[in-house]
Amino acid sequence: MFEPRVPRVNGPSSYPQANHSGKDSIHPLTEIAQQTFQPLKEFPPAHPTERQMVAQLHPDMQIQMTQKFMSDAAVKILVTAYPSLTSVNLAGHLFITNATLEALANLPQLQKLNLALTQVTSLTPLIEHRLPNLKDVNFYSLRIESENLIAFLQNYDQLTHLTLPETTPKGIFKTIPLHHLKQVTLHVGRSMTIEDLIFLIKNAPELTSIRVRLCSPLTESELEQFAECLPKLSEVDLIGDERAVKPHLKEKWQKSLFQVNQGKTKIVGGLYDWLKE
Repeated sequence: MFEPRVPRVNGPSSYPQANHSGKDSIHPLTEIAQQTFQPLKEFPPAHPTERQMVAQLHPDMQIQMTQKFMSDAAVKILVTAYPSLTSVNLAGHLFITNATLEALANLPQLQKLNLALTQVTSLTPLIEHRLPNLKDVNFYSLRIESENLIAFLQNYDQLTHLTLPETTPKGIFKTIPLHHLKQVTLHVGRSMTIEDLIFLIKNAPELTSIRVRLCSPLTESELEQFAECLPKLSEVDLIGDERAVKPHLKEKWQKSLFQVNQGKTKIVGGLYDWLKE
């Protein structure tokens, strides 16, 4: 498994940051949390960072949690206090569940949502309350039922950036809108096949970048078909290592990808680095 890229949003240095050394510099989110959480007797004492609401809120309404102990209750407070949020990054927060999506459904201006490595298992709240501006979602490592994932993707035809769970079913790209997708991250060889990836590349008119982990080796025919469609893209990130390559096909992999890389397509990633050795 690979760790998703989780960019940290850095605001101007003049913006107030959480500081618990004195009351004069207390972060506004901390004040909100302290006032709200104080009467909650059932609040988990094992996670004091939630009481402090350690978070960073920036002028462009993007929020990134700086600790990994946020809860559904904490997110609800943030959404209530800042209904104009455009970006929410909850990657790696293991106490975030489906209840958080009920709160996020009240963010009509939300454009970017990262739920990677959380405990979310259903996207129903976002299906029932469609967010018209949502264009970038990361569902890495989520255990979502196939029907639920497909229903979400069918309802969000405006998506431009998409990171799919490892268990995404094969054939999914034939059932969802592809016309706005520009960047897709996915696994091939578990549920989805190389045929799914090739179909995506050929049928998503605005697609320029893919990030793919090959979980099983390609046959010679599959490699040829894959390499043939790569020149359409600007960047290909091949995650993985030599386990994705059949030993007798290494030379063919090298020849095919090196030839593609001489054109407009930039190929990067661990697998490509290994092929260059």
